[in-house]
Amino acid sequence: MIKLEMTYNEAYHMIKLYDLLRDMDMLDDLPGCIETFFDKIQSEQVNYTNKVSKAQSQQPTPQWS
Repeated sequence: MIKLEMTYNEAYHMIKLYDLLRDMDMLDDLPGCIETFFDKIQSEQVNYTNKVSKAQSQQPTPQWS
């Protein structure tokens, strides 16, 4: 297994590429492992976004007097 670190921006652009390939019906021409790879990227981005949102919601809000 190869572990690969991506920035949020890189993952965003990979998902845009995945959406483009899907919209153009080009995924049918590719091996299933490539679609699985794009699905993993998309899933990890969703997980990361959820973690960030949860962490931000748990931050205390300043109380102004």
